[in-house]
Amino acid sequence: MIDYTKQLERASGVLTGNPSPTVRARLKAKAEDISRAGDLKAHIGVIESALMKAITILYELDTDGYPANHDYNGQVLIALPFTYTGWKLYGLRNWEADCLRRVMLERLKRTEGYIPLFDYAPATRRWYLRIDAYKTEAHALQWLKVDPVTVTEWRAALQRFYTQRAKYMTK
Repeated sequence: MIDYTKQLERASGVLTGNPSPTVRARLKAKAEDISRAGDLKAHIGVIESALMKAITILYELDTDGYPANHDYNGQVLIALPFTYTGWKLYGLRNWEADCLRRVMLERLKRTEGYIPLFDYAPATRRWYLRIDAYKTEAHALQWLKVDPVTVTEWRAALQRFYTQRAKYMTK
């Protein structure tokens, strides 16, 4: 049988105790290892790198001087980092691509003078590059600098992803 009085005494001793400086340093290092602060920002860094790579590829010109990876009306002809077929090509994980896709789709709902780099046509299930607003690679990369994926957007997409996964797991 467990002696709960000893456990309570030990717990109160831990709460009121004052650790030595070396123990304090070890505890602080361990707490920093456990903390997830900055974890979302690290994921966003990976996401932004994948988007930069996609933008660079999208604006490549073919040998005849015409865009090789999108057509005349901006329809994207290659896999993107947030598509079902493209996440592996850009070094992302499936769930990161899913969250990025959610962020991109949410951005399409903005109305206050915002022009997204990508547009989506649900009828054809195709992504389009807004070449009318972003004519060059430099313009598109500027879009990424001016309007990067934020921690708030990422957290919201992650929450929706976890909620959807939980529903799936309980079926």
